Amino acid sequence: MSVTSYTPESWRIIHEAKVDFRQRVIQSMIHIVQYDKSLPIIEIKLYSDGKPWELPSNVTDVRVRWGKRDHTYVHTSILGHKEGDRSTVYLEIIDQMTVFYGEHNPVLEVFIGEDKIACSSYIPFYIDRNPVQNSDIESEITPSVIDELKELIAEKQDELVPGENIKNINGESIMGSGNIELPTVEDVEAHINDTNNPHSVTKAQVGLSNVDNTSDLDKPISTATQAALTNIIASINTHTSDTNNPHSVTKTQVGLG
Repeated sequence: MSVTSYTPESWRIIHEAKVDFRQRVIQSMIHIVQYDKSLPIIEIKLYSDGKPWELPSNVTDVRVRWGKRDHTYVHTSILGHKEGDRSTVYLEIIDQMTVFYGEHNPVLEVFIGEDKIACSSYIPFYIDRNPVQNSDIESEITPSVIDELKELIAEKQDELVPGENIKNINGESIMGSGNIELPTVEDVEAHINDTNNPHSVTKAQVGLSNVDNTSDLDKPISTATQAALTNIIASINTHTSDTNNPHSVTKTQVGLG
């Protein structure tokens, strides 16, 4: 997984902001109306110590951590970075971010795998109260996709029973201690491109079991072929040793006419 490029649709409302991973940033507060159905996007410029900072190529995720006053939170991934510019990223505002009106100060967190390597300065938001409150939207925790997968695995782990919902191979459960090592994309591509017989295919498997791996000069001939050649050679020898005028040459032909 990696942070990919993203281009907002032309109709999207875009607000601008900036964060710094080494110092506080003074900037104008972003105002958003509660329950805004247009789902505005925030274009965020990344800085480190006041200088533009590009996401390293090995960064796997950038998430916003948006706390709420009822102690729930939003922890979701950004949409992506700007095409050709890894120092600018896009964040989408979702309903759970606007459940509570008032001031909010979310931050960005940068991950390599599951390791958080950086946390930004906060982005000042003010959610303006919508005069028509939406009781259908209740505040809840909005985790990242990865966090959701972790929770799902943890929930299902206790439900796994060998022989029932765990498949057996040759009488043994595929689940056991340690991790199951899955091949990487690079491993699969290397295997596909391997032309050195990686599966040890034999000549019998491709219908060539009777073929010997010898050069043309070293290939033997069949008994029938050898017998025919022997007869031809014998006939030639008999003919060449025949002194009884086998071709019926006349005296005229030898200049004695």
